[in-house]
Amino acid sequence: MKKLMALTLALVLALSLGVTALAKDAPIPEGAKVVREIHLRADGVFFYDMRGNYYEEEVPTTAKIYLIPDMGEENSPDDYSDAVADDGSTISADDLYYSDLYYYLGCDRDVTDFFTAKFKKEEGAKAIKSLKLVSKKIGDVVSNGSFYFDGAAERWGFIEGEMKEGFTDDETKIGLTATYKAKDNLDITPWDWGEGALYLAKNGKVIVDFKFYVKNDERGADADFKAGDGGVVVKPQKNEDNEITWESENDTLAWLAFTSDDNAAKFYPKMTTKWSDQDYTDYFADQDAYLYDFIGNPQIASTSRATLDLRYPFVDEDGELTVDPENAVVYTIGEDGEPVDITSEFQFVETDDGDYVLRTKTRRLGTYIIAGKPAASDAEAAGAPAETAGEAPAGEPAAPVKAFLPSFTK
Repeated sequence: MKKLMALTLALVLALSLGVTALAKDAPIPEGAKVVREIHLRADGVFFYDMRGNYYEEEVPTTAKIYLIPDMGEENSPDDYSDAVADDGSTISADDLYYSDLYYYLGCDRDVTDFFTAKFKKEEGAKAIKSLKLVSKKIGDVVSNGSFYFDGAAERWGFIEGEMKEGFTDDETKIGLTATYKAKDNLDITPWDWGEGALYLAKNGKVIVDFKFYVKNDERGADADFKAGDGGVVVKPQKNEDNEITWESENDTLAWLAFTSDDNAAKFYPKMTTKWSDQDYTDYFADQDAYLYDFIGNPQIASTSRATLDLRYPFVDEDGELTVDPENAVVYTIGEDGEPVDITSEFQFVETDDGDYVLRTKTRRLGTYIIAGKPAASDAEAAGAPAETAGEAPAGEPAAPVKAFLPSFTK
């Protein structure tokens, strides 16, 4: 990973000696320069996804990313605009570049201690679900030895971006402006400023322009995936046999086999087995039911219908069936959001490897629920007694929660 804040040898030595201290809500000393607006172009940005994976350029359309202005090797005085102090003097881009501003913006610190922020989406707004300032411990950003901080912090300050999941390999350019507003007077004196001090005034603004790209990765269609993994599209081998599997920590959960046609269109292969806040959850609240949800319902470009196997979930540790396959019911979700019985489209099969599966032929992957008995009716689902989140104060109803349903992945 790139070294952060590789400004000069003198700065490195100063940081290693621990002499840099942040002054929060300090009285502005007499003779200090005071600025109220700083502009920065963050063309180089550090990105981390929710698992701490680092991205240098394009960011996949995973659920969340964490970004922070790159104030190091890809950043230079050219990315700053000169600022004007209250006394009318000019604070040069060089001085701002060598100032302590980067600390307050989240490097080795909690940015929320020093700033609030507002965001304006300039480009690619439809790809962004939400943005906010957070303090998080994200991957190597707090532990990598190449960072010039004595005892890396447990948490850094980031802008957390929740992206809208995309199902193609199209590239989307994201342009956004973050306006950081200082909660207090902040001492940002450059390391070799000389006499006096430089302050960002309370309620002063740091305006940062971010630009980056969002694009799913691409892989061949002979691939293995973990259930829940996204941010990837697959490209089948034209006129060739292709096989994709989806796995949990312990088992293969689903198998897809098909011969691609001349088109060999790419598709998004994410599958989840986690029950979230789907409207249809209550139909299965009184039993064990297992979800296989192929996000985006991708079309399979195949010469004939693809073969899809779903692991039969009602098997104990000894390999014995706990629900007779003749009694199991397979559902999909209709356009009205209600379960639709499609059991007749599946066959119960034991594979050559000894796995019990439910097999079907399809050209499009969908949402499948394997239940041990028929789902509740509309009236039963609507009137089912809700579980509670704990005891409520006297005279107040307990807060209902969604029914807990089993999942292959926790």
